[in-house]
Amino acid sequence: MQKLNHTKKACLPNRQALTIIIIIVACITSFAQNRNTIDSLKNIVNNKKAQDTTIIQAYFNLSCEYLNYNLDTALIYVNHAIKKSLNINYKKGIADSYRKKGEITTYLNNYKLADSILNAAILIYREINLQRGIMKCYINLSANSYFKGDNRLILNYCTKALKIAEDNNYNEDKANIFNNIGIAYLKLGDYEKAIENWLLALKIYEQFNDIKMIAGCNINIGVLFMEINDFDNSLEYMNKALELCIKLDDTRNQSVCLKNIGSVYYKQKRYNEALKNYNKSLELEQKNNNLDGISTDYNNLGSVYYELKKFDVATKYFTKSRKIYEQLGNKRGIAHYYLNIAKIETKLKKYILAEEYCLKSIELFEQINEPDKQQESLEQLTTIYKLSEKYKKAFNTHIEASTLKDSLFNIEKAQKIAQLEEKYLNEKLEKQNLALKFESDLKQTEISQQKKLLNIYLIAFILSVIAISIILIQFRKKNIAYKFLVKKNLDLLSKEQELKIFKLNKSNKQRKITVTDNIKEEILEKLEQLLDNEKVFRDFDLTIDKLAKSISTNRNYLSQTIYKEFGKNFNDFINEYRVKEVMLMFSNPKKNSEFSIAGIANEVGFRAISSFIHAFKKYTGITPSEFRHKTNSL
Repeated sequence: MQKLNHTKKACLPNRQALTIIIIIVACITSFAQNRNTIDSLKNIVNNKKAQDTTIIQAYFNLSCEYLNYNLDTALIYVNHAIKKSLNINYKKGIADSYRKKGEITTYLNNYKLADSILNAAILIYREINLQRGIMKCYINLSANSYFKGDNRLILNYCTKALKIAEDNNYNEDKANIFNNIGIAYLKLGDYEKAIENWLLALKIYEQFNDIKMIAGCNINIGVLFMEINDFDNSLEYMNKALELCIKLDDTRNQSVCLKNIGSVYYKQKRYNEALKNYNKSLELEQKNNNLDGISTDYNNLGSVYYELKKFDVATKYFTKSRKIYEQLGNKRGIAHYYLNIAKIETKLKKYILAEEYCLKSIELFEQINEPDKQQESLEQLTTIYKLSEKYKKAFNTHIEASTLKDSLFNIEKAQKIAQLEEKYLNEKLEKQNLALKFESDLKQTEISQQKKLLNIYLIAFILSVIAISIILIQFRKKNIAYKFLVKKNLDLLSKEQELKIFKLNKSNKQRKITVTDNIKEEILEKLEQLLDNEKVFRDFDLTIDKLAKSISTNRNYLSQTIYKEFGKNFNDFINEYRVKEVMLMFSNPKKNSEFSIAGIANEVGFRAISSFIHAFKKYTGITPSEFRHKTNSL
C-alpha cells in the first residue's frame, strides 16, 4: 500500500495533508509475515530436486512475504525469480516477476523505472495471452501514475483494467480497480463518483472478508468526509480503519490512519492532537524507511507549527521534507515547499524572498499541470505585492489568478463532458457491433423474417420516441416546478421582510403610547433583535441555553415562546433563519458567484454540509444547487 495526499487551502499544501489508500498490490499469496511460511519457501528454493518452475514460484512468494517489511530483501528474491525464469525461458515467470519488481520499485519511489518494468511485463503477458496479468499491470500503472502526479493517466489505466476484470469476472480485482477509480474522482473533486466507487469496492471486499482492504476503504471514505468538513464521520471511519490495521499489525497503514486523524484535528485547529498523531505516524514511517511517508509527515508538522506561528520550527520541518522530495524527484512536493516558505517569509515581512519562492512554486505547478495550486500561488503572490506596495503588479497578478480560477471551472465541465462523450461512443460502438451481427443473421433468413424483424425495429423505434418524449415532458415539468418553488420561496421571503419592517414600525408607534411588561413580548423583541440584526444564527455553536442567556431568560420560557409563536422547535426555528439567509445570498448575484455551496453553508452557521442540504430541502422543497441554478435563470 502507498498513499495519496491532499490539503486545505489555508496552509497545508494540496495533497499533502490527507493520506488515502491506493492499490498497488495486485496479487500476492500472503500479506502477513509468517515465519513458518518463509522457512517452508526457503526449503523449496534450497531443494536441488525441486522443479525450476516450483523454485521460481517460491522466490516470487518470498518476495511477497517480505514486501511490507523489508523491501531490499523482497527485491533480492524477485531478482532471483527473474534470473531463473530467463535461464529456462519461462515467460509467465518472467512476466510475473517483472510485475512484482515494478510494484517493489514503486515502493522505492523510482516511478520512471517502475513504469518501464511494468510495460515490459505487459508485452510478455500479451505474448502468452494472460489477461489477468495485463490487468494487474494496469492496476499498478494507475497507482504509479498517481505518485508521479500524472493525473490524466490514472483513469485511463483504471478503465483498461476494469474492462478486462469485467470481461473475465475477476471480482476481487474489480474491487481494487473501483478503489483506484474512487481516488481518481476524489482528485477531480467529484465526491459522488468517488464514494460510489469506494462503496462498490467495500461491498466486494466484505464478500471476500479482506480485512486489509476493508480498512483501506474506511480510510478513503474518511478522507472524503474530511474534505467536506464532516469531521465526526471522518474520525469514525479513520478509527475503524486504525483498529483493523493494528489487528493486522500493518504498520504502513497505521501511519496512514494517524496522518489522517492528525489532519482532521488540524482542520479543527486542535493543534496539540494533530502534532501527537503526526509524530506517531513519523515514528512508524521511519521504522519502515518509507521516504514518501516521512516527507509527508515533515510537511504536516511544519504546517502545524506555521499555524502556531513558530516559523523557525516550521521552516526546519519544511526544509527536511524538501530534501526528501529532491531525493525522490517529486516536483509537486518541491513546489509545495516553495509555496510554504513564501507564506512564512510573507509573515516575516521579507517580501523579496517571499516573491522569489512564490514565483518558483508557480513555475513548478505549471510544469506538473496543477492549475488549482498554481492559482493558490498566484493569490499568495498578489498578497505579497499588496503588502510590499507594488500595486500594479498586485492588480495584474490578481487578474491572472482570477482568470485561472475561471478556467478551472471550465476544466471541470470539460472533464464531465469528456466522460459523457466517452460513454456515448462506447454505447455507439456496442450498437454498431450489434447491427453488424443482425446484418449477418438477416442474410441467412427469408424475406418474411426480414419484414418481421423490420417491424420489430419500427415498434422499438416508436416506443423509444414515446419514452424519450415522456422523459422530456417530465423533465420540463420538473424544471417548471423547481422554478415555481424558487420564485415562491423568494416571494415569501420578500413578503416576510416587508412584514417585519411593518411590525417594527407599528411596535415603535405603540411604544410611544404605552410600554408592556409582558414576558412573551419582551422575549420576542429581544429574539428578533439578535436574529434579524445581529444574526447570531451564524454561530456554529449556538444552543438554546446560549441564546436564552443572551436575552436574559431561561430555556423553558424561550422554548415555549418559540413553539407557541412559530410552531417550531428550537433547531428548526434557527435552521429556518439560516436557510432564509442562504436564499438571500443566492438572490444576490455577487455573493451567489463568490461562494461555493459548502462555503455558503459554513457562512450561515451549518457545521456539516449534509445537515445544510437536509434543512434547505426541508424548508424549500429542493436542493441548494437546484435553487441556486434556478435563481440564476429567473
